[in-house]
Amino acid sequence: MTVLVPTAPTASLIPTCALDNPDARWHVLHVRSNQEFAVSKFMQALGAGVFFPTLRKPPRRDKHRGHAESPAFQGYVFVHACDQMAYEADRTRRLVQIITVHNQERIAQEIAGLEITLAAQPLAQTYPALKIGLAVRVVSGPMAGVHGIIASRSQAHRLFLNVETLGQSIGVEVDAQDLEVLND
Repeated sequence: MTVLVPTAPTASLIPTCALDNPDARWHVLHVRSNQEFAVSKFMQALGAGVFFPTLRKPPRRDKHRGHAESPAFQGYVFVHACDQMAYEADRTRRLVQIITVHNQERIAQEIAGLEITLAAQPLAQTYPALKIGLAVRVVSGPMAGVHGIIASRSQAHRLFLNVETLGQSIGVEVDAQDLEVLND
């Protein structure tokens, strides 16, 4: 089976939208599984501003390789370009959707903060946005498999384990990295 890898279009087909163009804005590209690197390279080849944060994972004990790079936000690439250039990525068939960013100022601040943080802490980790009242499941550690509801946020999250029959709960502290958000 032959797999065609899209390359950047020829110069005559590239949408003209310089990064300093007032029409350039942030777009979030929701990409198909394991397509983050390819889409980011494609958009860079087009001349778009790309923010694709990666995290260094510590080497596994059973492997002697160095630190591996993985997307900080799996499935997403941030692109600063005009709309036409963002839609070029859609033609690669590597996208799920283009997410419209309404608050450009906020996303610019968030990206600037992420750049500073990742430069200072290359071994940082991402976590789901854990909000109070969110149903979660513990995925690792001695409590693996336990379901509960986030009750408070701190260094370790306070998790309530409900016993509905009794109308009572038990509260425990669990690290965010050990939690998985449950779908409703």
